[in-house]
Amino acid sequence: MTTSLAPVPRMGSIKNKVVASDLEEERKKCNFDQQELSHLLWGGKEQYLRAKDIQADFDRYDVLRGSEKWYDMSREEQQENALLRLRTMYDKYTDKYFKKFEQHMTPWWTLGFQGLNPFGLTFNMFYSSVQCLGNDEQAAKWIPLIKELKMTGCYAQTELGHGSFVPGLETTATFDKEKQEFVINSPTISSIKFWPGDMSRFSNHAIVFAKLIIEGKPMGVHAFMVPTRDTQTWAPLPGIEMGDIGPKFGYNSKDNGYMFFRNVRIPRTSMLRRFVEVDENGQIQLKGDLRALYGIMLETRVWICGNASQSLAQGLMIASRYAVVRRQFSTIDGSKEERKLLDYQTHMFKFGPLMAYIMVMNFSSNYLFKEHRTLVGELLQNQFGRLDIMHHLSAGFKATFSRIAYDGIDGCRQAQLTRVTTLQCYSKLPNFYQRLIKSHQREKRHRDCLHT
Repeated sequence: MTTSLAPVPRMGSIKNKVVASDLEEERKKCNFDQQELSHLLWGGKEQYLRAKDIQADFDRYDVLRGSEKWYDMSREEQQENALLRLRTMYDKYTDKYFKKFEQHMTPWWTLGFQGLNPFGLTFNMFYSSVQCLGNDEQAAKWIPLIKELKMTGCYAQTELGHGSFVPGLETTATFDKEKQEFVINSPTISSIKFWPGDMSRFSNHAIVFAKLIIEGKPMGVHAFMVPTRDTQTWAPLPGIEMGDIGPKFGYNSKDNGYMFFRNVRIPRTSMLRRFVEVDENGQIQLKGDLRALYGIMLETRVWICGNASQSLAQGLMIASRYAVVRRQFSTIDGSKEERKLLDYQTHMFKFGPLMAYIMVMNFSSNYLFKEHRTLVGELLQNQFGRLDIMHHLSAGFKATFSRIAYDGIDGCRQAQLTRVTTLQCYSKLPNFYQRLIKSHQREKRHRDCLHT
């Protein structure tokens, strides 16, 4: 007695550029304008076309393309690989992505880099600090150097003892009236700068947030431009101790470091002076709303909101495609064919709400990006009316979106049924999960503090 087996669907192959028959069948069922939705999700046709153009630039060179070999690299090899890719981008597209860079542009590295851009903080928080907190003279001097990668930097706010609670920072900047200098010190173990990205290896300057001391009196926390390395030898400058903080749960391709200061002297003019300044006599002059100092953290929250939405969308795409080509159990009436995972109600129950979350998070993030761009323009004109509402929205959305994305991607991972896709890095789901846990855990810590 013989039994006939159900036909086996055609499997897909990236190498041979073959689309799985099940996936092809599902795509034919699409009943909406995909291009219109793509434009909507990217925040408009212009942003969508820019993203496509960036991806095309990455695809032109083998060294810039993603590879499964990346997952077999050590931390150091991943960082070296990212540095090689960045160097290639600079050599091939100097004008397009560096010299013509503007802060509101879609970060090109988020669309092509496996892992994290070694100078992502240089073109994000460091650049923004110079643009928004530095006066016109400082911006005109430093921004061209940043675009040429002659000046690379990190955002040195977080310490072992304090992070988002800026008034609690312990690093000091004491004004020496006689020498017209600030003396930067880390007076305690808890005042060591700890975790800032690009700090230990890739930066030669730091925007240091420190408590200003004038004639023994604390005058609040302010931002200072501090050179950290000899640009010829790359050795730390005298009085500065820095290093890598070691392996982490995620973000291992990122250079997160620590920094300790012992009587590091910088000129009085190295204080970022758009909103506040110390004159030659040690008198502090306020020129705007000091809450603008928090504006750089605000920008980071906005980017995390967008990243949470994109990561969850990519995670759901991976899980949905797998749920289409992976079949389990012959439960179709009148057929020996096994049912697609996606056709089970329990799967749709998991994936459906995530799709709704992605849409809401995406539209909200696009709104935040536009509002933040407007806010930056207003800050440069000493207009601060939008600061409060943007702080509330960005803080709330960041906490909520990072939690939803973190839980959602873990749900996508668990829904795959097999160890092959739930645990293997090749599926990229563990990578998204690890990247989001940092934002999620930080926000959980903040929420716990608020409820105690």
